[in-house]
Amino acid sequence: MLTYGVFHRNEATFQTAAVAKLQEDSNEIWGRKPANGFEPTVQAYRPLGIKQARRIEFSTDVKPGAETPYEAWWYLSDPDVETRYHGREQFACISVEVSLNTQV
Repeated sequence: MLTYGVFHRNEATFQTAAVAKLQEDSNEIWGRKPANGFEPTVQAYRPLGIKQARRIEFSTDVKPGAETPYEAWWYLSDPDVETRYHGREQFACISVEVSLNTQV
């Protein structure tokens, strides 16, 4: 059993069914720099956060860098958050175990 979670990410512009499948297959969640953000960040909802029918749920061994009762964030500068690149864009990345994917 992983230490942190269960978190979820709802289907959205960057959280498509294809991305959810990649996350499930790779056991990784990537995050880009948010609008008005300073660095790439993996963002997710906690159980009390907004929960849509189409989402993925996951747990991780990587401690969130910040969290509220509704959301959690893993910043690229946090311990155990890794760097990934897609083209020239830099992403924050955490290792996860996906327990539910309703975006299929």
